[in-house]
Formats: sequence, structure tokens, C-alpha cells
Amino acid sequence: MLEKKPIIAEKGFLQNLRQLHPYQTMMYMAMAGSGFLFLVILVAYSVQRFQFQNAQLQITLPKAFYASTAFMLLSAACIKIAKNYILRDQLKPASNMLAGVFLLAMGFAGCQVWGWMEFYTKGFQLTGNNVASSYVYILSGIHLFHVALALGFLLYILIPFYRNSRHVVNELIFVTNPYQKKKMNMLFVFWTYVDVVWLVMFFYFALTF
Repeated sequence: MLEKKPIIAEKGFLQNLRQLHPYQTMMYMAMAGSGFLFLVILVAYSVQRFQFQNAQLQITLPKAFYASTAFMLLSAACIKIAKNYILRDQLKPASNMLAGVFLLAMGFAGCQVWGWMEFYTKGFQLTGNNVASSYVYILSGIHLFHVALALGFLLYILIPFYRNSRHVVNELIFVTNPYQKKKMNMLFVFWTYVDVVWLVMFFYFALTF
């Protein structure tokens, strides 16, 4: 008779991967794909920036980008607090924090547009002779598109959070649904990804400008 081999339980990464919701798997795959896209464009920017004709070119980082970085860092702190409120089943303060995140993200978007206008007035145009500065528009534009996606996801979560926080019974039923906490965790992960991508871009631009 064949000996029965003991079943070895999956541990670590594989076990966590099998426990993911399909939406989480799709989100992580999309993040990996967009992260690779950002990396490729950043490498292309580096090649253009350090070519002979662009190596000595003085490019000034828009001041509005510093303000947008502050908005992004504040939004990261607020969404972390909102996540902690949800873990403690406190729906109303979580809704208030998410509303604050929305306003901060809108401030970030406004500063991005302001930064592009400032960049343009300094002579760095999207279709100008300096190809390196064109990548600033491309990278920050793609990132702003990701912020728009994050804002759509945020509103998708915030609206039912706010509605159910106004009624005690609805709030109790809502917070005991584990899927709501999973959605909040997905938003937190994606928002953190958007934060990290911007910080990497910002500091890389600051070093290479």
C-alpha cells in the first residue's frame, strides 16, 4: 500500500495570495502593471535628461509641486486614521476623515494644474525642444489619472459610509459586514500606492532638476 504523505499547509505568500478577494487580485495586478509603466517612463526621462544637449539645462521644479506633496502626505495620514476608525467600527468619524481625504486630493489636483501652468510659463512646454521636461507632464499627468481613479473609489466608499452613519441600526449592520472593511483596506492600499509613486517622482525630479 502506498503511504499517505502528510498534507503540508501553505504558508506565507501563497497562503495570503489564495485568501485574496478577486477584486484585490485585480487591483494588485493593475498596480504592478502601472508601476512598471511608471518605471519605464522614468527611465526614458532619465535618458533624455542626461543626454549631452540636456545635461546642462537648468530646469526649475514648480513651487506648486511642493504644495501638492504636502496635500498628498496629509491625505495619507487622514486615510490611515479613517482605516483605524473602520477597524474600531466607528463609521461617522471614518466618514468625516474620508471627506477630508477627498478635499485634500482635490487640493493636490489643483496644485498639479497650477504646477503645469508654472512650468509652462518658464518655457518648458510639452512639445518643446527639451524632451526631458516633456516627461514631467507625462509622468505627473499619468499620476493625476491614478489620483482620479482613487477619488472615484473613495466616493464609491464614502457615500454609503455617510448614509449608513446617520442611522444607528444601519450603521451596526454596515460595520459588521466584513466586505466593507475589505473595501476600506483596498482603498488604503491603492491610496498608499498613489502616495509612494508621487513621492518617488517628486524626489527624483528634485534631484535631477
